[in-house]
Amino acid sequence: MIISNHQVYLRSVQLEDAEFIVKLRTDAKNARFISKTSPIVEDQKLWLEKYKERETHKKEFYFLGHTLDNSPFGTTRLYNFNSKTFTNGSWVVLANTNPKYSIMIDLLVRSYAFNEMDFDTCFFDVRKQNKKVIKYHSRLGAQFEYSNELDNFYTIKKCDFFDSLKKMVSIGFLKEEDLQYTVSE
Repeated sequence: MIISNHQVYLRSVQLEDAEFIVKLRTDAKNARFISKTSPIVEDQKLWLEKYKERETHKKEFYFLGHTLDNSPFGTTRLYNFNSKTFTNGSWVVLANTNPKYSIMIDLLVRSYAFNEMDFDTCFFDVRKQNKKVIKYHSRLGAQFEYSNELDNFYTIKKCDFFDSLKKMVSIGFLKEEDLQYTVSE
């Protein structure tokens, strides 16, 4: 599957992406804010093989974010599907990524989940020390639910998410064209 707009695109991860994913997730800066990942590429390939089974049954979608010149720069994932809810996670980007691209893949994947999969609520968690990402999510209308010693847990409702996008357009942070996307298999 490919989800794209005028700046970036998401494509379903493949086994060949294992090396990139390991590099991304084991980077010292990124690893502070995500679950531990084995540095062994073969371990990641095994995880991806199991993931591909879940993808086949439409239980989970894991994407690699790319610039339009086909340079991979990050990942994002949709999982834990229930009748009207989903979890969004694995949002990790290379250190030198244009911040707008990072935001774009998050907005694309959530827009897809809310619009195309007809979910009403998104669940996600953020490491407590990841202040920049917590601030970003609060601007998107995320509601704090609870915390444990490591993470804060949030929800965002479909209506609040899209209201926040409209506000981002009205203040010039986003353009209308940023919110337009296409999906292909």
